[in-house]
Amino acid sequence: MPVVEVVDGDTVDVWLRFVEVRVQERAVVTGYTDRAVRVEVSRRDGSTYRVWVWRGAVTRAGRER
Repeated sequence: MPVVEVVDGDTVDVWLRFVEVRVQERAVVTGYTDRAVRVEVSRRDGSTYRVWVWRGAVTRAGRER
C-alpha cells in the first residue's frame, strides 16, 4: 500500500491505546493509506509520538462519532 505523505495535515481526534489504557487525543495527520492514518500527537508532558492507527480510530477534531 503506498503512503500518501501530508504536509500541513488536518487536526483530528484519535483513539490511542497505551498498554491497557485507551485515550482520545488531538493529533495532526502526517500521512495515510487506504486503511490507516499516521498521526503526530503532542502530549502534555512534552513528548511527541508519530504513530499509525486504523482509519476508524480517527475523526475530524471536535466532531462527534
